[in-house]
Amino acid sequence: MNFSWTPKSYTQICRNEKGLGVIIEQDYYLFSIFKSFNIYTAETYATFEALKIASASSLESITIIKDSLSALNSIINPYSKNEQVQLIQELTSINNKTNSFVRPNTDNLQQPYLPPTSSQRK
Repeated sequence: MNFSWTPKSYTQICRNEKGLGVIIEQDYYLFSIFKSFNIYTAETYATFEALKIASASSLESITIIKDSLSALNSIINPYSKNEQVQLIQELTSINNKTNSFVRPNTDNLQQPYLPPTSSQRK
């Protein structure tokens, strides 16, 4: 992958029949999920788990690579009513890290989507 900007760290999320995988730099984490979870629910759940892990690390910034436009749009929407998205937004506002989300395109990663600040959500 080519970057038009250089993240200090990255998080990749993937799903298969066994559950969710979260890759943070070179570390891989696996989470079991209900088979009834749709892609959107799985993406937001994995994003929250990835943020929890990265927030507890010594990383100064967190960049999450997501190909789910619906999940990205929910995360950056300060008025999202989805409870999992609200948890993601809350965590990004309190973790004292630089948080960004990017969506890959065909050649490189776009500039980051930034989650709303707590003042934007009120």
